[in-house]
This record gives sequence, structure tokens and C-alpha cells, in this order.
Amino acid sequence: MDTLHGFTALDFILTNTLVPKSTKKQVENVGLRKERFPHLMNHLLEAVQAVSDECKSVFESLEKASVTLQHVNDTMDSLIDINHSVLDAYGVSHPSLERVRQITARHNLRSKLTGAGGGGCALTFVRSDSPREAVRLAHAELEKEGFECYETSVGCPGVRACRVGDATVEEFGGVSWEAFGMPGDIPWARLEK
Repeated sequence: MDTLHGFTALDFILTNTLVPKSTKKQVENVGLRKERFPHLMNHLLEAVQAVSDECKSVFESLEKASVTLQHVNDTMDSLIDINHSVLDAYGVSHPSLERVRQITARHNLRSKLTGAGGGGCALTFVRSDSPREAVRLAHAELEKEGFECYETSVGCPGVRACRVGDATVEEFGGVSWEAFGMPGDIPWARLEK
């Protein structure tokens, strides 16, 4: 797996359509399409790889300051649309996922299925310049449709524990362990194993 240079974090709305799906069934259906149309399905697989390659390239360009954040946002919008369209051509979309796309598009947000498709979840890209009100309205409209929505980020730091010599977390401007109801004397040797 390659490191995505230039990538920091992206915001998304994760929408669970609550439509049950079967990864096994989706994989079987794609397999049947691949048997029937091997040449076409191979080109679709190449297109998915090209979307990934282009995404990697745009973030590398951002790291080198050869593109603007606006360019990254515009590119991500296009890549999300292309990726979803290719997955739809695989036969793995679902009317509920298309409904998510319709709703979010009304608010200038781009969505795509995630996972094996056939129901399940969709990811909606929240551009760095998306008006907060547009995100709020899309979220509310999706929930009104009966979907569950969660606003999240990818690429952001996760939970970490740091130890710098014998210094405490507080000395570095952090929150003390006691704030979380944990003892101040953490058994570091046990954690490091």
C-alpha cells in the first residue's frame, strides 16, 4: 500500500441507506458480468485504478504547491462522480444509493457508493469550501428520507498516546490522564509490548 503524499484530511457525510446487502451476492454478480463481458469489465477495472492514480497525483501536486485547494476540491468532485459511475456499470449500485446522490447533488455535494454496493452506505464528499448550511440541509434531507447520516473525517489523527521522557501530557499543553478518569501513572512497559 502506498502512502498518499500531500493528503491531510477530508470531510464526508457517511450515509447508511439501511438497505440490507450481501457482499457475497455482489461479488457473484460482478463475477457473472466479468464472465459475460470480460473485455468491458477489465476496462472498468482499469478505470477504477485510473481514478485512484489520479487522486494520488492531485494530492502529490498539492504537496508540491503546484495546484490549489480549489483544484483539489474540483478534482475530487469529478473523481467521485466517475468512480460511482464505473461502479454502477459494474452493476453494484442500488436505487437507495442513487437517491443519496440525487439529494446531495441538489446541495452541490458529490456522493458515491462505498463497500460492495447493493445498498449499504454512501460517502458524500464535503469540500473544504462547502457552505455549512448546504451540508446541514443535505444531512437533514437524507435523514428525512429515512437514512442514517454521520459527519466524519478521514486522514485525521486518531487516538494516540505519547510519552516524552518523564514529562506529563499536561506539560505539553494536553489533557491529563486524570481528566479521563485514568490514573496518572500509566504502566507504559505493558503498553509498549
